[in-house]
Parts: sequence; structure tokens; C-alpha cells
Amino acid sequence: EQVSDYALDLKRTMHKYINHIDQKLLVYDINIQFSKTIQQGRFATALALTYFSPTGELTYCNAGHPSPILYKHATKTWQFLENNLAEEETFANLPFGISVDTVYQQCSSYLEAEDLILLYTDSLIEAMHNGKQLGLQGLLHHLKTLDVNAPDEIVKNLRTLAKSDGDQSSYADDCTILLFSITAKGKISIRQKLFAPWFILKGLVAMLWSKEKLPMPTPEWSLRNLGGYFFHWFNKK
Repeated sequence: EQVSDYALDLKRTMHKYINHIDQKLLVYDINIQFSKTIQQGRFATALALTYFSPTGELTYCNAGHPSPILYKHATKTWQFLENNLAEEETFANLPFGISVDTVYQQCSSYLEAEDLILLYTDSLIEAMHNGKQLGLQGLLHHLKTLDVNAPDEIVKNLRTLAKSDGDQSSYADDCTILLFSITAKGKISIRQKLFAPWFILKGLVAMLWSKEKLPMPTPEWSLRNLGGYFFHWFNKK
């Protein structure tokens, strides 16, 4: 009950921006809502990501969350996804709830088939391993020892690692681990393009009849978004 209203506001905000490639407005609005709703002194970290399979582009915004880790199949290497963020004159990429003036940067990376993206909460890197906290570099080093051909085993291994040297009593924080595997690049078929107006109309009708009174999802008015609907090379630019 304490967070039900905020959860509904969050759903409405996500619905509003669901057709946007650029995620900065979404993250900015969520931060403002969180700052107004949650008690002072509380904050939350978050990641917003979109993968567009026709071009293989991953776009993401980070609100104070540990950096995702990328495995590049072509070079057989693990690396942090965020290495070079531009300097901002004001507060940038802070967790939700700290400042309504926070600026959120959007980054992108192009992925290929068999690449992996690892997302995790801070409890994983704060877990005790061999008598000390694992840390970001410790996690990166540990990943290099795992078999990338068995992604499901990677998650199981990290779950065990997060148990703080096997001491369940010290494992007090929730741990969430998500591992995404890029299977192949896709293409938008002619059938999908032809039926797109129908799906848009169907979604609008469902929205109008919804008891939750969800806002109308507007498209991102950019050449990249609207042009890419018709010609893939717009997105490749």
C-alpha cells in the first residue's frame, strides 16, 4: 500500500514514453516523480535500456546504478559498458530522489550475435569474497574465469558468489542478476510495416477503455525514429 500509488505513476510514465528511442525524458520524469513521492533521504538506483535488433544498437541511461558489463564475442573480452561519459556542468546520472535537477546522459553500444550484457544490483559487488568485498574489479576478474557458452550457468555461479562466502546470515540484501544474450539481428518485415497502423489504432482503443486512464503513448518526433520505420539506413546513420 505504501508504494502502490507510485507504482501506478511509474507505469503511466513508462507507457507515455514507450515509443521513444531516446530515454532521457523517461528517466528525467521518473526522477521527478520519485523525488516528490518518496520520503526525503531515500533514493533508488536504476537502469533504462532499449535494444533495437535491426541495427544491433543498445541505448541506455544509468541513474547511479553499477555499470552493466558487456562480453564481446568478437574479442572474447569482458568490459564495463560505461567507460567514457562526457563531463556535465551540473549533477549527472545521480540516483532517483537526490535532486530534481539531475541531468541524465544516454549512451549507446552496438552489439553482435553471441554478445552478453550483465545487469546486477550492488549487493553482488558488496558481497564478501575471500574475506573482502568483491567490488567491480573483482566481479570483472571473476567473469573472465566463467564459460560464456553456458549463460545459465553464469547466473547460477554469480548467485553462489553473492552469498558472502557462503554465510547466509550476512546475506541481508536482495540480489538481482539479469544476463541478456544477443541471439541475432532482426529485420522489420513488410507485413509488420503494413500492419503497424492497425496495431497503433488497437493500442489507442485499448488505452481509451482502460480503467487505469493511461496517457497516450506519443512517438519520438525524430528523423531517426520515423524515418527508420520505413528505411533501415536512417537508423544506421
